[in-house]
Amino acid sequence: MNAETTPSPKTTRYIRRPAPAPLESRPVATHTTARRPWGYKFSQTVSPSDICPHLNREYCRYVAYHLPQVHDSNPESDNGANLERSMKAEISAPIGALLLMDLQNCILSGISNSDELLSVAESLKITAHENTLETIYVRVAFDESDYRKVPAENKAFWPIAQNRALGSMSADSAIAERISPESGDQLIITKTRCSAFSGTHLLEHLRSHGLRLLLISGASTSGVVLSTSREAADLDFKVAVVSDACGDFDSKIHQTLVEDVLPLHLDVITANEVSRYVENYRDTLDLEGPPSSQLAPKEQTGPRS
Repeated sequence: MNAETTPSPKTTRYIRRPAPAPLESRPVATHTTARRPWGYKFSQTVSPSDICPHLNREYCRYVAYHLPQVHDSNPESDNGANLERSMKAEISAPIGALLLMDLQNCILSGISNSDELLSVAESLKITAHENTLETIYVRVAFDESDYRKVPAENKAFWPIAQNRALGSMSADSAIAERISPESGDQLIITKTRCSAFSGTHLLEHLRSHGLRLLLISGASTSGVVLSTSREAADLDFKVAVVSDACGDFDSKIHQTLVEDVLPLHLDVITANEVSRYVENYRDTLDLEGPPSSQLAPKEQTGPRS
């Protein structure tokens, strides 16, 4: 027994030791050099989801934000701080994006329920932010060189090019003010065809940021929504069309698409179901183990087995 704790003949000394840390605040133990005060060794390179893919994401978030800083013995480095920053980045990084597409003044003017559509889109932006989803704006607009590239064979866009409609600097092509971007750093994709992927860098952006989930909203349902969602599904993204955040010039066509056509290839949900849908998808990523940035869809090089 340690001499310090051995009672003397005349008196008894008790050494008060600190209480152990509560279980919910203890990190996952593994063997590296950074130590916590209570003696566990905490990984600098392995995330909790890599060690145990069944760890709850809320637990990981709690650990990342509540554990004390760990300082390496080397004064030139701060591996503990780097660890916590990397954990926070992994846990809070967006796993998907909300696409608000073609919600422009001239297009909305032809949709009877445009006010209701914009109201749902407004609330959807808030929901996306609360669920750590990136909001990406998509608009259709042309400059003079774009008009010249539209061939007569293009039945949908040839009349637009001939009439010089949807000019890139015109008020008609502007995104509706109610849902316009709040800051200049939000991504706006400008396209000259139906699909948001056609002739744009949208696919490159999604893959480079590891965004696998796409929530689709826009006008019209038979145009940009149908084209973009089907192409995204073919590119192996997780796709959900938010039906009440979409609109069409013909309400019957909208109903047919969201009830009969689109559910054959992807998910169709309402704005009230978005939070639960995203949470369920996060759970599937947690069970898979590797971070979402390592699992972005890849180009298909051959038939799927």
